[in-house]
Amino acid sequence: MEIFIQLDLLRFWLKWYTLNDDDIENELERMFGLPDNPDESEDKYESEDGVEIDLDVRAMSENRNIIKNREYYKSPTTGPSSRSLQLCKSVLDAAYEGHPGIVAMKGRLRSKLWWPRIDKDVEQLVKACKGCKIVGLPNPTAPMKRRELPAAPCIDVTMDLMGPLPSNEYLLVVVDYYSRYKEVNKYKNITSLQIIKMVKEMFSRLGYPISITADNGKQFVSEEFRFFCKECNI
Repeated sequence: MEIFIQLDLLRFWLKWYTLNDDDIENELERMFGLPDNPDESEDKYESEDGVEIDLDVRAMSENRNIIKNREYYKSPTTGPSSRSLQLCKSVLDAAYEGHPGIVAMKGRLRSKLWWPRIDKDVEQLVKACKGCKIVGLPNPTAPMKRRELPAAPCIDVTMDLMGPLPSNEYLLVVVDYYSRYKEVNKYKNITSLQIIKMVKEMFSRLGYPISITADNGKQFVSEEFRFFCKECNI
């Protein structure tokens, strides 16, 4: 709430300086031929071809700088005065309180006022902030490490359990890293002893591996499976 109070106060001074700046008045006179008394204007004028155009439309069509509630600033041809720059800096500092980031800061300012290049001013301020740079840096992702290919088949195998299936059964999948050979067995009882029985039968045909890669499933971290691996020099 305090931030918006500050912005309202600064907005008042910006409006006052706008209305009392001779350079801006002369520039507006050159651009639009505005009358001395704004109350006499109906916010419309006739263009060179006789078409009646809204003042705001004329300003936008010529890429002029227009501010809410008829608060006009200088066009790029004249450049802002030093006090206008100081006020704009004060507005930016007030809106930047708490380091809200680019999007939130633009939202704060647009709800109260506008000036030329306001978006770029906000972006430059936030990007120049060392604190925001540090906080906003994404955590670098670690490069993916490829698993080294074993020297021969049945040296390094991986196994995992999948399920339960609709039939209330589980699949034990065993894959050889070298040859990509795989075996899939279906069981209802997936205790450590059942898995040991299955892999013993498979290893008796294919040979015992040097290492087995598995997740932390309770069947693979049990004492029975650890003892089996130690007994088989795995």
